[in-house]
Amino acid sequence: MLPEVLVLDPDPEFREEAARMLARAAWSVETAASLAEGERLLAQRNFTVLVLGGPFDGNGELPFLRRLRGNGGRVDMPAVVLGESQDVRVKAEYLEAGADAYLSRPAEWSVLCAEVSARIRQVSNFRQISWYDPLTGALN
Repeated sequence: MLPEVLVLDPDPEFREEAARMLARAAWSVETAASLAEGERLLAQRNFTVLVLGGPFDGNGELPFLRRLRGNGGRVDMPAVVLGESQDVRVKAEYLEAGADAYLSRPAEWSVLCAEVSARIRQVSNFRQISWYDPLTGALN
């Protein structure tokens, strides 16, 4: 089964280019234009990695990450954030909210692909040493 990557970004040109670049690495890529659409897709499918861009209306990226990670949520899916800020405090805030990596825009495609690849390896290694309960699907 191919690793599945969800690219969540309001910019249609970025989503299209990201999907094209990530698919080159033989990953299945789904895109979403809004946080609500992203939440719906995340509820329906078990993505391997999330690429979270922005900015979205109302700066909803941080609350989105907190909801995603809160209450034992999707802690098994790495989140790579593409942010507008170079400020170290902003980067730290995203990492503390649940991001596994923060890349400042404009990020080089090769760096984004390498980061996603590293996160896919991380998930693969983790899954090799752990197991999921067949009844609940919960990670044990």
